Amino acid sequence: MDPVDHYRIFEPLGGGGMGIVYRAEDTRLGRTVALKFLPPELNRDPVAKARFLQEARTASALDHPNICTIYDVGETADARLYLSMPCYDGETLREHIERGPLPLDDAMDIAWQAARGLAKAHRHGIVHRDIKPANLMVTADGVVKILDFGIAKLAGAAGLTRTGLPLGTPAYMAPEQMKGDDVDARTDLWSLGVVLYEMLTGRRPFPGDHEVVVRHGILNVQPEPVSKLRPELPRELDSILAGLLAKEPKDRYATAESLLHDLRPLVVSPSGTRASWPRRWRAIARTSAASWSIGRRTTPIRASRISPIATASTKPTPSTAPPPLIARSLSTTPRSRLPSRNVGVSSASVMRSPAPAGSAKA
Repeated sequence: MDPVDHYRIFEPLGGGGMGIVYRAEDTRLGRTVALKFLPPELNRDPVAKARFLQEARTASALDHPNICTIYDVGETADARLYLSMPCYDGETLREHIERGPLPLDDAMDIAWQAARGLAKAHRHGIVHRDIKPANLMVTADGVVKILDFGIAKLAGAAGLTRTGLPLGTPAYMAPEQMKGDDVDARTDLWSLGVVLYEMLTGRRPFPGDHEVVVRHGILNVQPEPVSKLRPELPRELDSILAGLLAKEPKDRYATAESLLHDLRPLVVSPSGTRASWPRRWRAIARTSAASWSIGRRTTPIRASRISPIATASTKPTPSTAPPPLIARSLSTTPRSRLPSRNVGVSSASVMRSPAPAGSAKA
């Protein structure tokens, strides 16, 4: 493939409905990156494209350890948009869930880190709109990275629909998103609730082989409590998930910070660092990093070194700072700890890179 601007492009790392990812070299800085080229259809609305570029630039300035860094955003000579991002050594949460439900400590740590990243984005007025396991990368160091900020909004504005639904994965859409209503931070929290439910049970709360069935479930059905599917789980999770998966936004957690407040007692060591990450997960992530997939075929490659980008960390803000290491209690948290959730508030699978810098998400 011909060079694009100051990027020398190598092999494709993967692709999906939202574009194709290539391993590339930034010739100015001499570093390996992942270049994601968005579908040409996303360029047909100039206003939507301008908004996407602005949102991508805003997201690139978030500077949070749980948000995928955007190095650069640009446009090719034939008017295709592209993003330059780090190559991460690890795997997507989607790939891990396919092997079965996660241990409680692992699921809580991932949910905690994802909520911290969303809290940062929401404070800057950015709503993701497509939180799902395929958009959550877990590096070999156990750091969760939220991917693809702004792409779902661009797709919707460009009029890309499927059977009348916004482009994306319907199983993770909040009711208001499914109906085409306005979305806000609480929409992302619903999607995170679906992800948490799936991590704990190995199944989605609103299953179905057809979109019409999934839509009916999201709009009308109450999911089965996770404590019934896994009796060993603490009952606090039923209350937390009820607050995430409430049909009406006004009945949901108002902010990611309020969710973090309730997750605290269930997180053994919510730091997202290698030291706190269970050894079994690090072993899985490193093994997964030694191969990369296109479609259903998996090709072994040599293990790559860990990108320093993946281990970057910043000092947590007071509202989301992790507590000291605590022992998780299975006792029921007093209802007084649960904050009020009726206060209103104002986008795929990542492929593991054979490159020295790790793996990237399509």
